Amino acid sequence: MEREGLFNGNSSVDLDRVALYCMWQSVVAETALTALSSRLLLLFKISPMLDVNVLADLTATDNR
Repeated sequence: MEREGLFNGNSSVDLDRVALYCMWQSVVAETALTALSSRLLLLFKISPMLDVNVLADLTATDNR
């Protein structure tokens, strides 16, 4: 009785929707975590190259 009330008789359609929603949610979460980890790795790799003194030298190259 409880299952029939929960799915309203269309159990296969509702289960397909739930499965599709769960797969979509896992794909979105995995994509977000991959993007975050790649950004953090890029920042970790680039951070030694970001020197404040180099930026000052680059802006003063014109000398006008």
